[in-house]
Amino acid sequence: MRTAYVNRELAHLSDEALVALAARSEQSALAELYDRFGRPAYGLALRILRDEALAEDAVQEAFLALWRTSARFVPERGKASTAHPTRPASSRATAR
Repeated sequence: MRTAYVNRELAHLSDEALVALAARSEQSALAELYDRFGRPAYGLALRILRDEALAEDAVQEAFLALWRTSARFVPERGKASTAHPTRPASSRATAR
């Protein structure tokens, strides 16, 4: 889990705005999303996998998938919160 200080200048933005910024390869947007959802995603993955290393891997894979697919997000079709990283993390965790 990331523990370094992160500039929280994007903390006021909605999840949808952050995903839109991530789609434009804004790493700070992904960092903000991680700050919001990393712990819950890790907690869920850890409950499913019961292994810290595997849970960390599942969360890393989920955020990597978010980074890679953020350009496909269409705000008019749904909220970013319905597809936040706890879903992919739990999917990846149950697939192991």
